[in-house]
Amino acid sequence: MRSPVHASATFGGDSLTLHAGTGYASIFALKGGSNDTITINDLRLDGGSIHASYEYFDSPNTLAGNITVNSDSEINLVSDDGRSFTISALLAGSGGLEVYQAAGDSAILKLAHSSNTYTGDWTVTDGKLWASASNSLGSGDIAIGANGKIDVDYDHYNADAAFTLDGLMTLDADEDHTFGAITINSTSLSPGTYDFNYLNANFDANFVNGGSGTLTVIPEPGTLALLATGLIGLLCYAWRKRK
Repeated sequence: MRSPVHASATFGGDSLTLHAGTGYASIFALKGGSNDTITINDLRLDGGSIHASYEYFDSPNTLAGNITVNSDSEINLVSDDGRSFTISALLAGSGGLEVYQAAGDSAILKLAHSSNTYTGDWTVTDGKLWASASNSLGSGDIAIGANGKIDVDYDHYNADAAFTLDGLMTLDADEDHTFGAITINSTSLSPGTYDFNYLNANFDANFVNGGSGTLTVIPEPGTLALLATGLIGLLCYAWRKRK
């Protein structure tokens, strides 16, 4: 299924569900022209795929409305010839989303809704995930593959999530992104705050030059509870010895 070619449009049905299939998942192809908006008020991803099927890099299409990710699904940016698009729709649900390209790795998926309640995990295999609006990433884990890229334009805080970076990150505008666990090129960072100078010096291939932000790792609540229990035990032991 596809949207009208080179035109803005609103889906006329009550809802549209993209299911997983045998061999091929069901696909919705964005075919609008420069700056066109495709609105689907109730788009449900249940194993299906959204494809960027037009060629406008400077003025990409926008997908508006409401999107619920019920199970692991895909966003295919297809190729490098301008197949970028913006999701201004409210993003919800708990299924995972994989962003990839059939060819190349430089197209962009822009997230532009500031009230997303999405709790699923992001996996960026190819292409760039650009979170331009506050809270647009939701609250799941984020994994950026070796050919993937990420740029987050707000201070992302999620002490319960893991961030894995094998690709390239833009860290600028004094942004501070906080996670319960951070792994960069198979190296797990200990709890603490790491400024751009440290990150660029130790993981130069993973950060765009000229940054100014920080990454912070804080222990998950369960880990903090264990540390607190251990500390109390040590204090009790020391008190008994003094007696």
